[in-house]
Amino acid sequence: MPEHKHDFGLAAAVAAEAIGKPGNRTFRVLARNDKSLAVLWLEKEQLQAVAVAAEELLAQIRGAGPEEGFEEADPARDFPGQPDVEFKVGQLGIGYDQEGAFFVLLAYELDANPEAPATFRCLLSRQQLAGLGRQSQRVCAAGRPRCVLCGAPLEPAPHFCPPSNGHGAAASE
Repeated sequence: MPEHKHDFGLAAAVAAEAIGKPGNRTFRVLARNDKSLAVLWLEKEQLQAVAVAAEELLAQIRGAGPEEGFEEADPARDFPGQPDVEFKVGQLGIGYDQEGAFFVLLAYELDANPEAPATFRCLLSRQQLAGLGRQSQRVCAAGRPRCVLCGAPLEPAPHFCPPSNGHGAAASE
């Protein structure tokens, strides 16, 4: 098995959050084990991909813990102290370890070689992955409202919408 720069083993808690106001937020995944805290900074699209991948993987993998319920950590309560590991993520992956019956979260630092071992690795229970997926969905959805026609974020100013043949649409639509 490759040596990961930061291998947290089984996570005690994992969560997703956004910091800042809609339109100017930064996104992160927090993970901790019994000794250390990791902060993985992401783009919104990466966090959305976490939500989708978690849902798809949970649907594919049966028998890895109870089907009902999920474990959602509270970023304000469950992650005290300063991070021991902190970096901007270039690539993120979620998989399944059949031997241990855990889900695996892998993160590569922004400029890391994707052929090298991951910069960060931790194992998640089925409930933790379900909680991270739902929390990621909720965090991403809490941003600016989107145009129902083109999907672009709506600002207080009039919105140019190509699918409506360029007619301006008010932000209140």
